[in-house]
Amino acid sequence: MTRTIRLALAALALALPVPAQGAAASPGAAAQLDQLIQQQDRLPIDAERDKRDRPADVMALAGVGPGMRVLDLYSGGGYWSELFSRAVGPRGVTFAHNNAAYLGFSKDELAQRDIAHRLPGVRRLMAENNRLFLAPDSLDVVWFSLGYHDIALDQPQDGWPRIDGDQLRRTLFTALKPGGRLVIIDHRAPAGMDPDESGAKLHRIDPRP
Repeated sequence: MTRTIRLALAALALALPVPAQGAAASPGAAAQLDQLIQQQDRLPIDAERDKRDRPADVMALAGVGPGMRVLDLYSGGGYWSELFSRAVGPRGVTFAHNNAAYLGFSKDELAQRDIAHRLPGVRRLMAENNRLFLAPDSLDVVWFSLGYHDIALDQPQDGWPRIDGDQLRRTLFTALKPGGRLVIIDHRAPAGMDPDESGAKLHRIDPRP
């Protein structure tokens, strides 16, 4: 059994996802997802981000579709969680994970998103750093957008103890079903830069293996 990594590494200013070798998006899938994105009941605050993040293209690259179980890791204000909920439909489920630090800066957006009433397919999941527990073989996609670089942060005084990166990766890969996908979107650091420096100071990662 294999679990597949799909890396969509993006420079945010350009909003151009760079797929890993072998990854390919279906034009038809992107078109179907774009129809969901154009639905009129979405929040006005999401419109500008849609232009920047190209969600239909990126979700098509990741193969997100009906009936899937998706984990939106460190989901913040729930932008991607809402999109996944629409994409997986009533037979799927989206887990919107946050910790106390993320909730602190996302509370206003979450209040507007009103997940409990607007998005019945989204289940909120609270877990602090190094306290995330997931059932084995339970997820089709794990989505980590603009947060992977925070593995390098070590600020326990601010409620952010350093993440054990090896432990987190083991947890995520164990939770993925065979053929499941881990998708990472982050800012690009200069090649060869020390991960602690690029992550903690620049909030970027080196996309090279």
